[in-house]
Amino acid sequence: MRAQVSVEYLIIVGIALLILIPAILYANQILSSSKKELRMNLAENAVERLAENADWVYSLGPPSRVSLTVYIPEYVEYVNISDHKISIKLKDYPGEIFKNTKGNVTGYIPPENGYYKVWITAEVGYVNISVVS
Repeated sequence: MRAQVSVEYLIIVGIALLILIPAILYANQILSSSKKELRMNLAENAVERLAENADWVYSLGPPSRVSLTVYIPEYVEYVNISDHKISIKLKDYPGEIFKNTKGNVTGYIPPENGYYKVWITAEVGYVNISVVS
């Protein structure tokens, strides 16, 4: 009698695991893809905001300056700010996320994730983008 109860219990647990394991794997796959999409959207937002403000400051000319807080997502390989282009390369995304600017831009933003307060300053002939310490 005890053996039959144990076998029935094992069968119930086995059926429950057969149902739960694929559901957990599917939910994990959806979560992973949504995190990747969120990182891509955050990077696009950062590049867009930096480029728009760089264009605005460039249009006004020196000594125009604006401060901006941008969020750099995780898994960023590099942030490139040079030659009329602002770009972010994500490690898990095949291409670059970039935006062209009206004026020549130069500067540096660290690739580590987090919020950065950035000064965008119009200089003679270019726009400087730098992180405030």
